[in-house]
Amino acid sequence: AAVTTPLRILVGNDEAVRRRVALVTPREFALMQNYPNPFNPKTTIPVAIAIQSRILLEVDNILGQLVATIYNGEIAPGKHYFDWDSKNDHGATLPSGTYFSRLSVSNGIRLTGKMILVK
Repeated sequence: AAVTTPLRILVGNDEAVRRRVALVTPREFALMQNYPNPFNPKTTIPVAIAIQSRILLEVDNILGQLVATIYNGEIAPGKHYFDWDSKNDHGATLPSGTYFSRLSVSNGIRLTGKMILVK
């Protein structure tokens, strides 16, 4: 027998759609591709959180050095969107280049994504 999956299309302003999508609980943790990518000067980093967890979302430069901490704390299950303005933790704008988003979850999961800042 065929399995039927319902499909819902959400229409509305960005924030209302994001809130509705966040209600769908992911089955696993994921660090999704930032968008836009390449970006200048802002980008959004989506993450999927399977269960209530403590997470750390950071940005490293090409040398593996920490340049920005985007989020550090407890987070509810769902899809979350974090904006990054291409500034380091001291408020200085970073130069063009390759950066890596890094999601660390309290259960030991570590995920990394590649981002390109172009000015």
